[in-house]
Amino acid sequence: MNALIRFGEGTYRWLDERLGLAMVFKATAGHAIPRSVNWWYVFGSAVLTAFMFQVVTGIFLAFTYVPSPDHAYASLDYISHHQFLGNILRGLHYWGASAMVLLIFIHMTAHFLTGSYKFPRELHWLTGAVLLILTFTMAFTGQLLRWNQDAYWAISVGAEQASRTPLIGTWVGQLLLAGPAIGGQTLTRIYAIHIWLVPAGIFTFIGVHLYLVIYKGISEWPYRASRSIQRRIGRSTRRFCTRTASRFSPVGYGRMQRSRYWSAPLWWRLLSFWGPRRWDPRPTHEHRPIPSQIGTSFGTLRSWRWFLRPARRTLLSWPQR
Repeated sequence: MNALIRFGEGTYRWLDERLGLAMVFKATAGHAIPRSVNWWYVFGSAVLTAFMFQVVTGIFLAFTYVPSPDHAYASLDYISHHQFLGNILRGLHYWGASAMVLLIFIHMTAHFLTGSYKFPRELHWLTGAVLLILTFTMAFTGQLLRWNQDAYWAISVGAEQASRTPLIGTWVGQLLLAGPAIGGQTLTRIYAIHIWLVPAGIFTFIGVHLYLVIYKGISEWPYRASRSIQRRIGRSTRRFCTRTASRFSPVGYGRMQRSRYWSAPLWWRLLSFWGPRRWDPRPTHEHRPIPSQIGTSFGTLRSWRWFLRPARRTLLSWPQR
């Protein structure tokens, strides 16, 4: 036993001299975090966990999925009903996508309300905003891979919206459709965007985001400063003040792990009772709901219509000179 311990210590020293493992641990798991950190701070790691679930389950789904207009839905039907544990695999991927969108909204809202986007963490917010857009893109392209009637009309609406982009709208629409109209090449283009382009961007910006979090540290929970501090600062607003810090490991890491363990029963209940959502591949002329990823823009445009009508009348009735 002692020989095994000495061998492990010698191996660690050998690797540390060449890779700087102690320095890496100190900068990541050993970096200081404020004592005011609470459970609202675990949602960032929850989003990262959901994304890793999506990567792992997506890799296994890609082994069987066929990105062809004639076989795309049939391959998903085979995964759900015939492949070993395929229904659970699709369920993990389906509910993981919804969970990732929900968690990233909670994470963004919490840090917006606490003012964590302010100096010197503006780049945290900007990289997070890019990750939010990439997450929506991933969810939107993922639902198109079923290639049924819902996917067809979703890509039609999405391409129509993209073509309204000023100056480059026509080029963006054709880039999304891989041509002037929807065809077999459209599914191949969407598949490549979903499994290569968007994940590469997410991995890149996650790396930048984590680097900024480690470099600048985690912002403290806001609290009202005392009157003496307010007079010294010259402001009467809430402020982030430096307190006695603790270490990310084991304090922050322990909370992250407990939040993951508590969410595991919820995941299993979703998979056991519902599984992945079932879709009808047959063509229909019935009313189809707007995809959630683009439904927000539809609602915004519809609500703004009532505000833009008076402005439009005013502009049209403006006297010409």
